[in-house]
Amino acid sequence: MQDAARFVSKHGVPDSLDGLVVLPGVGRKIANCVLVYAFNKHAIPVDVHVHRVANRLGLVCTRAPEATERELSHSIPRKWWRHVNELFVQHGQNICGARPKCGECVLADLCAYYAAHPVPVKARKRVHTSTALSRLNAGEI
Repeated sequence: MQDAARFVSKHGVPDSLDGLVVLPGVGRKIANCVLVYAFNKHAIPVDVHVHRVANRLGLVCTRAPEATERELSHSIPRKWWRHVNELFVQHGQNICGARPKCGECVLADLCAYYAAHPVPVKARKRVHTSTALSRLNAGEI
């Protein structure tokens, strides 16, 4: 880590994926987080939550985060990339964790996992996909 700190103090923080992943201790997830949160660039950081949620929703069918990142980058419009990590991590931490709370999930009607593993649905607010995207566009989500 001292090598990375020395490099950054001398040259600054690289603002590209290729420039970041060569730093010791920096993998694709951290590099993509830096691009999104420090440089406001389009990237999809994929951690366990993003990987799990994307697979459960049926957006991807992958076994590794790198494959999930690749597939999501092909299926999600670029303008949404910066939002994927934050939204999927929140959803993964609060609803779609290791023990999913499908009965509380507003996305259950769109979810491949729920379709294969139906559970009784608690009273939940139904959100139509276009409504969710409109709210995201307006910055409400």
